[in-house]
Amino acid sequence: MKKMTIVTLAALALGAASACGAFAQVAAPAEPATPAVAAPAATDAAATPAMMPKKAKKPKKAMKPKGMAKTPVTVENNSGLGLVELDAMLSGQQNSVKLAGPLESGKKIKVMVAHDKACLFDIHASYDDGSTGDANGLDLCKEKTINLTP
Repeated sequence: MKKMTIVTLAALALGAASACGAFAQVAAPAEPATPAVAAPAATDAAATPAMMPKKAKKPKKAMKPKGMAKTPVTVENNSGLGLVELDAMLSGQQNSVKLAGPLESGKKIKVMVAHDKACLFDIHASYDDGSTGDANGLDLCKEKTINLTP
């Protein structure tokens, strides 16, 4: 559907209304009109789209950071424990992302990892017995497998 301007909609509404005899002519006001535009009254049934206030623009959606790519990585749980969660974050950053979990011992899963040009990650694993494991500075673009061992 093509967009119509507010002026076009107002002209169509006035033309249709006058063709139906819905609008009566009103005498011109005795005093000159002020330059300020008054807001239409809430009960004014004859308000046209041209008299309605404009809607506020919606903010644009956040764009993906430039230079981000994705690479496939295999997570293998050879730890002998159930993996509760495996988190990764770009090295030097504060926000981590869940990569996998839960994952039983002896199982593996393939995940897609978004990365910058450096492709260096800090990894944190949490296991079902409460233990954890960390690895820092992993290049997941070269090492395509995260092998969780005891």
